[in-house]
Amino acid sequence: MAFDIKTGIYVVYLLFVLGIAVYSYGKIDGPEDLLVAGFELPLPFVTGSLIASLLTATYFFTAVGLGFNTGGWEATAVLTGLGSTMILGGIIWTKPLRRLRGWTMSDYYYRRFGESKIIGAYAGVLMWVAFNIFLVGALTTGGAYIVAAVLNIDFTTAVFITAAITALYSMLGGLWAVAYTDTLQAFIGLAGLFFGAFLLFGDVGWGTLGGTSHWNVPHLLTASGTTFWAFFIVFAVGDLPAADIGQRVAGSDSPDTARKAMLVAGTIIVIVGFLPGFIGEALQPLYSNPENAERLFIQYIDSEMHPVIGGIVLSSIGAAAMSTLDSAYVAGTACLLKNGYLDVINPDASDDRLMLYSRILIGFSALVGALLAAYFQKALFLSVLTFDLIFVTLVPPLIFGVYWKQTNEKATMLSITVGLVTYILLYQFGNPLAFTSDAFGLSLVASMWSTVNWVPSVLLSTTAIVVGSYVWKPADTSLDAYERQHDPSHDHTDSPEMFGNATNQPGQTYAED
Repeated sequence: MAFDIKTGIYVVYLLFVLGIAVYSYGKIDGPEDLLVAGFELPLPFVTGSLIASLLTATYFFTAVGLGFNTGGWEATAVLTGLGSTMILGGIIWTKPLRRLRGWTMSDYYYRRFGESKIIGAYAGVLMWVAFNIFLVGALTTGGAYIVAAVLNIDFTTAVFITAAITALYSMLGGLWAVAYTDTLQAFIGLAGLFFGAFLLFGDVGWGTLGGTSHWNVPHLLTASGTTFWAFFIVFAVGDLPAADIGQRVAGSDSPDTARKAMLVAGTIIVIVGFLPGFIGEALQPLYSNPENAERLFIQYIDSEMHPVIGGIVLSSIGAAAMSTLDSAYVAGTACLLKNGYLDVINPDASDDRLMLYSRILIGFSALVGALLAAYFQKALFLSVLTFDLIFVTLVPPLIFGVYWKQTNEKATMLSITVGLVTYILLYQFGNPLAFTSDAFGLSLVASMWSTVNWVPSVLLSTTAIVVGSYVWKPADTSLDAYERQHDPSHDHTDSPEMFGNATNQPGQTYAED
């Protein structure tokens, strides 16, 4: 490793982040503090952390790669989709989750539908697999792009350094450290991205941006628009039950804080979402046939900018790289530990054991994610796989659970299973009902149905939950939960006992607040 000015700037930044984690360690008295910050996160920290959670280098570089290879609209699909999911989540499920006293995203499924705790464990395991394995692999890839550039090391070594540093401060300070560092990283990352883009546009010429060949609107309504819609919809809707977003909502100090933070952060992400398309367009005349277009913006900053400026910009973007990785560690761990282990396996587990297991799970996720990142070395595939998995299994029950009283546990279990099995079969064997059509403007519909595996999977899982909701009747606890989630009088109840037994049990309603 050659130590130069860029390396020095980045090392100083990392030491500062670790210092925050050490400070946050003093606030950790138990699992509640580690995983949901004691339900005390105020509006600025929730908002900043939410911005950082989606304005990660992984998503940004993925979008730049799409902009370079495919087009400006395809590049916007990633971040505008992610910003849209935050806005939709603020409108749809933020207050219901808090009114049901949930503290993980997967907790909603048990508290809304549960006749038993199995449904929460089922959702929790899926959340953990999606976020702590596949998404962690994608996010580690994005972080490693930065570390490899600023430390002048090979990509594989950078992968394990990224995983180790982020896992360390996540284990030390939990959601408090995540919230503190993410809020800082959100604003530093935004500044770095815009400054780097400004310098790039100045080099290539502002008049060259926005060409019709790169921002082709008519093709969005034909089969060639499949890439845009496949990415935008899966990021905008497939990410609705995001574990990392849900963890911040659970940790906020009130439902109003959570909703305001979601709407503000989502709007900012949507606005920023157009930037990668212009960056991808600006990079086209500078590079030809790159091995990995996701790394081009970093290569430009590293090679073309003054070392001091480049070091500051890369460090600021590196801040964004770690921001979602840390939250994926904490959020996925919370889902598996609470809904899988505590609710089903060992309800009497001590706080010390839960703290130990939390940190072990974070370390395990860091290792598995690093191995996936080192193997694939591209973030797009793992990112899309994450949100595909969540989309086909957990999105229909979430939406129907909020808006349809008849939805019940058996219908939810059926829907999740049908979506999961269908997606796996389509991924493995292809779609036997694929077709093509140029008639009646159906080429886009035919292409989406035939080539995007989540489309038939979501249709079948949605059909399953509708049919199941008519076949089976909801339990009294499910009906009570439906009414509670829409009752504003529960907006300002006391924080839930995370590891207590203050949940709906068969034949019982919620305890009085």
